[in-house]
Amino acid sequence: MENKLNKPNILDKNANTVNTKNCLYCNKIITEELFCKECINSVKKLAENGDEVAMFNLAICYKNGEGIEMNLEKAFYWFQKAAENAAENGYGRAMFNLAICYENGEGTEKNLEKVFYWYQKAAENSVTEAMFQLANCYNNGIGTEKNLEKGFHWCQKAAENGDEVAMFNLANSYYNGEEAEMNLEKAFYWYQKAAESGYAGAMFNLAIFYENGIVIEKNLEKAFYWYQQAAECGHERAMNNITLYYTNGVGTEKNLDKAFYWFQKIAEYGAKDAMNNLAICYENGTGTEKNLEKAFYWHQKAAENGDEIAMNNLAKYYENGEGTEKNLEKAFYWYQKASENDYTDAMFNLAICYENGKGTEKNLEKAFYWHQKVLDKVSSKDEVELCNKCKKSHICYPWYEQCNECKQPYIHYQWCQQCNVKRFQHDFPKWTSGSEFIDKFIQEAQHNVKNSYEILEWIPYNKLSSINYYDKGGFSEIYKAIWSDGPIFSWNSDKQQWNRQTDYEVILKILNNSSSLNSKFFDEWQDRVQLLKKIILGLKVIHESNLTHGDFHDGNILMSDNYDELFIIDLGLCKPISDFQDSDNNNNEIYGVLPYMAPEILRRNPYILASDIYSISMIMWEFTLLSM
Repeated sequence: MENKLNKPNILDKNANTVNTKNCLYCNKIITEELFCKECINSVKKLAENGDEVAMFNLAICYKNGEGIEMNLEKAFYWFQKAAENAAENGYGRAMFNLAICYENGEGTEKNLEKVFYWYQKAAENSVTEAMFQLANCYNNGIGTEKNLEKGFHWCQKAAENGDEVAMFNLANSYYNGEEAEMNLEKAFYWYQKAAESGYAGAMFNLAIFYENGIVIEKNLEKAFYWYQQAAECGHERAMNNITLYYTNGVGTEKNLDKAFYWFQKIAEYGAKDAMNNLAICYENGTGTEKNLEKAFYWHQKAAENGDEIAMNNLAKYYENGEGTEKNLEKAFYWYQKASENDYTDAMFNLAICYENGKGTEKNLEKAFYWHQKVLDKVSSKDEVELCNKCKKSHICYPWYEQCNECKQPYIHYQWCQQCNVKRFQHDFPKWTSGSEFIDKFIQEAQHNVKNSYEILEWIPYNKLSSINYYDKGGFSEIYKAIWSDGPIFSWNSDKQQWNRQTDYEVILKILNNSSSLNSKFFDEWQDRVQLLKKIILGLKVIHESNLTHGDFHDGNILMSDNYDELFIIDLGLCKPISDFQDSDNNNNEIYGVLPYMAPEILRRNPYILASDIYSISMIMWEFTLLSM
């Protein structure tokens, strides 16, 4: 529904109680000025002699610079004189204009208490606009204490006196149950009154009532009528709705030419959705001749205005060279922009760009990242959005593809767990680290891998080249190297081998005295890995219960004497995830043990599941330093 609006403080045609064709005093025909120049002196003399109407009109002349040089201080002076002189005679329009002077600081300093006082005086003297502004003062506590009951009273008075904005706001109050008990029949009545008085927002809301059959019989023809009336008054949402009515033949005959006309109108108003729709009209020749150059133009305009769907469409135009020259770098740029705006189709397209090196360097890690982002948006096949035309998904989700060998659906992009685990097992005899513990650790990881990013491999030293010193870390020297084979991305059924990202840059750390490592060292590490698993499983139970620990560190982990059992304790800050998401942490104190606290907590951002993960990563770091 259209939101409640405050009426702007401007003088309408009723503000000046004069004849706009003839001079008020000499009755001669005039064009632009309020009075002919010969009569200004007469007005001044009348004003100086106490005539409040003359005072008011002289103030108008000074305010608008009509027949005399503009002077807001003198305008204020004469509005004030007229208002004070009219207090006994009831000349409310001077009071109303004086309130506007105080509100806008015109010819005097702003003074909200006096704004309220003079709106009240004008309202009591039956000035309809003042009634509405007085309601606004009460509703927002302007120059007086906030009082919604009095605000509603004066809004109702203004509406009953014919103020269309007051009618609209009164209807909103009844519709939303604000300042008055919800009453949809009264809301409909006042929307209708305001609409018949020419208020576009009310026309739009009245159309919604007819469209949805709210307290009145559903009538799409009347809905169309009122949307059209609002659209012709420049109401953007009404323009958008009327395009849909013409496109689908709802409440009127289907007319694609008129739909195109309204798309064009609203696009010219700067509405990004309409720009995108207009582009699609040009793209498909809907209601106009097909024109890919214009389609490209409007996709570009919508994209530059922040429409993520248009960004994705613009990228396709650059990728395919439609309506513009082919430019893969720009295609990549706009896929990236749309992805950053959380548009799923663009994420998939961006992953393909990284996967194939289109418009950017080939990067399988980033390809995996964006594929995973797509999967994070849906949890099952039932949540996938299908195209209205072809009834298929624009995105090639894993469950729409199947393994060429076992014919089972992939569980991840180009990943058949069943077959790939067998391939890893088949290769077990072909490699060894020289340590039974390390071999079993890697084999177990490969047995449970669910996508290419989780693969753990043993890399023989002879597969590394260009080994160069990079820096010195806290506990060892760090080197850069090139792994010639590179990490696995997927299985190539045609070549019956792994697809890999070859010549992959890796970071190496030197393990001092590695030749002296014995079974005792690996046994200790095996024990530590098992303990870490138990800690992780304990935290997993907390997270699967939709809780966060809130203060996770090594002091809150207890182990039995024989190390068979592990307990996570101190759940004083443990809360449901929703409690953290709904809270504003800006004014809260920060709790926790500093080394284990995630950076976002120190920046007073809400605590999230990832904050616990940061804490456990610090515990894992402690394990590697043998400090526990």
